[in-house]
Amino acid sequence: MNLQLGAEDWLQQPIPLDGLHRLIWQTLEQACAAAEHPWNLGALSTVDEQGKPRSRTVVLRQVDSMARNLDCFTDQRSPKCRELASTENAPVSWLFYDVASKIQLRLHGVATLITEGKEWENLWNLLPLHRRAAYLSEQAPGTSVSGERPPKMCQADVDDPERGREHFTVIRTRVAQADWLYLRHGGHVRAVVQYDELDGIQASWRVP
Repeated sequence: MNLQLGAEDWLQQPIPLDGLHRLIWQTLEQACAAAEHPWNLGALSTVDEQGKPRSRTVVLRQVDSMARNLDCFTDQRSPKCRELASTENAPVSWLFYDVASKIQLRLHGVATLITEGKEWENLWNLLPLHRRAAYLSEQAPGTSVSGERPPKMCQADVDDPERGREHFTVIRTRVAQADWLYLRHGGHVRAVVQYDELDGIQASWRVP
């Protein structure tokens, strides 16, 4: 999981830009598979109904490098779902950063909500019971609660495995651009990969 070693190996290639797409998506696949990976958590940014940017940390749950998709899970009642549902092809961005290697990745694309269907059902069935507790709250995420103590949340044990199912939502981002930055000792390195609708890939260097 040493991102710096991977980056240095990549830079030694005869034409590094040719391998940037592969490096990015291999790293994302590794991040999705390992909770301790520095990119397992990312910041997902949306735009609310007033046009204001909103960011929050989410867990990278699924990566499809062929389709250029990233998935995270959320509660259907959350504000970000309202924001994404209010706009067709809603623009979003992801931010990943590794402190140890000082490598940053920004991804820009459009998001859709998956709330039904065979794939959605399969993802719900694969969700461990203790994680389903996140969808059991009687009130929507972000609801203001009075009192001197934090509101009591549902316990990790779920008595009915289907409870919370109606709130489970997949946010899927189709990536249109990847912006990779390495704060390298001796000279920063930045490059961008642009994708088109025909799955074409165009990589270029950028000034850091």
